[in-house]
Amino acid sequence: MRASLLFLALTSPLAVLAAPPAPDMPETLQGFRWATRDPKTGQVTMILAGREATTTKGGPIDVSGPTISLFDRVAPGPGPRPAVPSTTLITAEQARYHRDTGLLSLKGKVVVTRSDGTVLRTEALEWNDPEGRFWTEAPAEVTDGTSLIAGTGLKGEMAETPEGRLMDRITLTKDVKTVLNGAQLAGLDDLFAAVEAGPDAPAGVTITCGGSMVYQRRSGVIDYTEGVAARDARHSLEARSLSLLLGPDRRIARLEASGRVRAGTPRGEEATGESFRWDAATAQASLSGAPYVRVERRGGTIRAAGVVHDRPSGRTEFSGPGVVELTPAPPDPTSTSETGHAP
Repeated sequence: MRASLLFLALTSPLAVLAAPPAPDMPETLQGFRWATRDPKTGQVTMILAGREATTTKGGPIDVSGPTISLFDRVAPGPGPRPAVPSTTLITAEQARYHRDTGLLSLKGKVVVTRSDGTVLRTEALEWNDPEGRFWTEAPAEVTDGTSLIAGTGLKGEMAETPEGRLMDRITLTKDVKTVLNGAQLAGLDDLFAAVEAGPDAPAGVTITCGGSMVYQRRSGVIDYTEGVAARDARHSLEARSLSLLLGPDRRIARLEASGRVRAGTPRGEEATGESFRWDAATAQASLSGAPYVRVERRGGTIRAAGVVHDRPSGRTEFSGPGVVELTPAPPDPTSTSETGHAP
């Protein structure tokens, strides 16, 4: 068989080699190209191409310099269905395609690019397109234009949406780091009853944790466990666990931290407690704990079972027994009498 004449037919549910090698005899093919179709609709589901491929009859196909185009399925219908625009492009140094399961094992500078702008980078990846799953034990990072998540031990699922498939429920188990662009920990300003961070502050939040992270992209929920640290240009937040809800603009719409919560600002303000919650819809921040929470501001210290600040009304409420220690204001340098009246 001439390697240069190799072409894989696109007329059967699963394309086959035009002239398969003899049983158990590996054959090296140049200018490799392989394609598959959906057996129900006739739609092309994958095109696998590469510089060189080695295969045996019925066995996996090893490809060097692979370029893999995956196509989202379309609804079944009469007759052959046209291919939809490519929604996933995968490149790597090496790939092994298991024809019996559809599993792709990828190694070396693996880059997965989705048409929605999501990009996954790692050095090794298992991609099961028929089952909509992907995973790796190697360090990996995922970016979508507005955020970055990175770590080791990645697992992910593909979710069906009206716009096509979506990388959803991404889990990282070690060395987790998240950077959310266009989001701020402004809810901490409400905790300290301060003003919202101005436009001069860089809009970015970096979050790390000692445990795992689960990102559910469809719902916008991100959960962190085991020693979470979040920081932006003006705030810091530490807790045992953290849950974020991202709004359509990818900014933090709700934040819930629990377990040894400690928050601070460069101004020297600090708050500690067991549970902190902030909701952008109500612009309300609450901190609670036992036996009490502590909020230190430039004007003094607050100790109470709970503190709630409502930004629209500017009102701060305290619950349970507590104490407010206010720092006396410095004397007015323009005052000339003990009654404080100016001349």
